[in-house]
Amino acid sequence: MRDYEEIVREYYTPIIEQYKLEFKKKDGDEFFLLGNGFALYVFIDRNDRRSDVWFVSLDRKGSIRTHNLMEVMKERFDDYDSNCYGSPKSPDEQVTGYIRFDVSGLSRHCQDILSGDPLWVNKIILEGDNDRHVARFLAPFFRKQGFAVNTNE
Repeated sequence: MRDYEEIVREYYTPIIEQYKLEFKKKDGDEFFLLGNGFALYVFIDRNDRRSDVWFVSLDRKGSIRTHNLMEVMKERFDDYDSNCYGSPKSPDEQVTGYIRFDVSGLSRHCQDILSGDPLWVNKIILEGDNDRHVARFLAPFFRKQGFAVNTNE
């Protein structure tokens, strides 16, 4: 299997440009699209041959939280988005199919998430997990944006 940076960049470029997000690569399987005080966390699960995208928020105490978007996807995505998955034949095509599905659904149904809309973020801010490796990676970027960040959890 390959390094997925090129595929993630290619498919997420319209979202990156429209919402003025900044692309950051953590490693060959983990990528972040940084907004102002939030991020999308795109990661590749090589064992399951899939891609996933989570929302990362910064709560009022400065803690960085990760939020699984699975329920949002189930609620908002439709058959058109599902059809973007295609008929993959190889593990790389399968991962790419998940990326196409995610990008289609996010861009068509999730403008509030992609823009970091405070009304949407405030609904989910009390939930979420503290993922230390995500927090350590994103803390410098959020601090550079002027946010107080607490990484001591």
